[in-house]
Amino acid sequence: MKKNIFVLIVAALLFFSTGLIAFGEDESPVVSVGNAVILKGESNKVEIPIMLSGNKGFTDLCIEIGYNADVLTLTGVKNKVSDEYQFMYSGTYAVNPYLLWWSTLDKIEVNGELAIMEFKVKNDAPLGSYLVTVDFYKGRNGDYKDGVDANYFQDNDGVTHPLNLKYSDGYVRVATRKTIKITSGDKSVNFGTFDIEDAGTVFVTLYNDNEYQPVVIKMFNASDEISFETDQAATYANILYWKNINNPVFKERLEFQ
Repeated sequence: MKKNIFVLIVAALLFFSTGLIAFGEDESPVVSVGNAVILKGESNKVEIPIMLSGNKGFTDLCIEIGYNADVLTLTGVKNKVSDEYQFMYSGTYAVNPYLLWWSTLDKIEVNGELAIMEFKVKNDAPLGSYLVTVDFYKGRNGDYKDGVDANYFQDNDGVTHPLNLKYSDGYVRVATRKTIKITSGDKSVNFGTFDIEDAGTVFVTLYNDNEYQPVVIKMFNASDEISFETDQAATYANILYWKNINNPVFKERLEFQ
């Protein structure tokens, strides 16, 4: 059983490190929330982008952004869409979820950043990841329908067409500073710092010339010091921070010098 579990973990490691499989693109427009990492004790302000992709034009885009008020305090909102369009928002930053609403009599074809949400992270926030969610605006009475009341395109004949939006949440991660040191053959390299939590697992995979055939795979608890030596010659390393099976986060490819 343990061998089978290890094989599955290695397979997932290779998958996320090399990106061998490409999935077909979904043509539905997506409203997404970006991610941010804050290093505990070093800073307490983060900016989270709210983004739109695959947009072919809308008349009304009305969304709400939710967050964990025990950890995050909303301190500011920057509209990134042209001022020629109407932009409305919640009257106070204390509102959670927070309303963002763009509207026009014509059509807005913007893609990319819609807004920047500015948060302050509380000094006593525990290490961990905290969701920043996005969904369609439900209305004051909670009876709005997506594609009918909230997000749609209205053509010249006054016919309303749903946008069929999809939504993707983001997170703010409160992390600690971690140093990864690796010695490969006669090369001793300090790879600097990585922002990870104390929970989860860190995989360090060394490669020589063949990116599909690792020469060394090491696994560490995220709370441990990450340092090791090997006689195997390697040209680069992939670092994968695996918080849990639903949240693998590939960090970086690092070249030996």
